[in-house]
Amino acid sequence: MYTTQLNDTTQARLLKSWLKEDGGLVRAHSGYLNILRELQEERYEKNIIYPAMLELKKQLERCSDEGERLATIVSGFRIRALSRVDEDNQRIRKYRFSIEYKNIYFYNIINEISRTNINWSIRAGGSYLDRENKMAEKLFKHGFIVGEVFTIKEAREVGILDDVLDKLRYTIKRLNRAEEWMNEYNPNPIKNKSNFMSMLNDL
Repeated sequence: MYTTQLNDTTQARLLKSWLKEDGGLVRAHSGYLNILRELQEERYEKNIIYPAMLELKKQLERCSDEGERLATIVSGFRIRALSRVDEDNQRIRKYRFSIEYKNIYFYNIINEISRTNINWSIRAGGSYLDRENKMAEKLFKHGFIVGEVFTIKEAREVGILDDVLDKLRYTIKRLNRAEEWMNEYNPNPIKNKSNFMSMLNDL
């Protein structure tokens, strides 16, 4: 692979730029990242994952609760309307929410960590469609309309933050695992030292 032949600085700059692109593009080429990780795991973590997590961790340290932590990567949610005709020929309107990402770079990074380092044993609770309809009703009472984006701060103000956090529990678990990875990661492990004397010099 061409990327594996690049020096650390060029490789990091190139892949950082790519990971900042649309998340769908990265997912479509996830096999490329898998191969790169298998060929050069240490460089992959050092040049791609670690710099991003260092930046993200600084932001997370300023957060006081789960809502603020989530806001480091999620900017808000767009209200979408779905409609169908029931068996009595009555039109029924339901509401869903699509996620608007504040930082696609961080989003892609935490997904990269979680794809191979997480246990997805999370129980689904209740019908999302029913819950999102109730969330929409509360938003409409506060003047929000279909197609509008509401933020996590606004979700807190209208009393639906807990519903939002539950809806995004997978994203929260990814974020928590990424932070754990960062706390465990050593960018300069002793196993990478070339000889015994260099180990002694580090003591």
